[in-house]
Amino acid sequence: MTICISTVLTLIVGLLIGTGQRFSTQDTADWAYNKNNLIRLHVVAHSDSAVDQALKYSVRDAVLEAAGQLLTDVITTEQAWHILRENLEYLRKRAEESVLASGNTHPISVELGEYEFPTKAYGNFVLAGGIYPALRVEIGAAKGHNWWCVLFPPLCFLNMSGPLTPVRIQQEQEPSEKPQVTIEFANPFSIPFSPVPVVVAPMVTNN
Repeated sequence: MTICISTVLTLIVGLLIGTGQRFSTQDTADWAYNKNNLIRLHVVAHSDSAVDQALKYSVRDAVLEAAGQLLTDVITTEQAWHILRENLEYLRKRAEESVLASGNTHPISVELGEYEFPTKAYGNFVLAGGIYPALRVEIGAAKGHNWWCVLFPPLCFLNMSGPLTPVRIQQEQEPSEKPQVTIEFANPFSIPFSPVPVVVAPMVTNN
């Protein structure tokens, strides 16, 4: 079975301002797990005005930077959940600082819970819709367009401007089990996390 990956993604992982730690281009592996193995980030803008949409991205950057610092070297979803839960007020304050720095006064709400997400597809790469654990950041009235990514394991989709090149693709399957797909990527990004499996489930395969 040939697995065809047609994605054009720029992956900026976790903390946007890296500390110099780099994934090996040969050792970085992304595993196809189920949705119970990840935590998403969901940022909802105050409105759809240009100002509020720009503010959404500023808040996003502040939260990703703060979360990246908190989750450095974390290797399990359970650890990440606990750390985020214990630092909700810290994350809210970092988001609030970003709002105030922009000259706005919108209140910020930061919660950790389970939320509904739609299916997202990028070529043959599909992240299934459903209820996911997520860190949800609401700005003001939270009536504008939202932004999301996979916060942990660190796989945040910030834009679609560049490629992520597969180095090796391998399918593993035990008798009577669903196939599990491992994709190793050449990853040029400096990130503050230790290498961990990244959730990209489910993978769509072609015969």
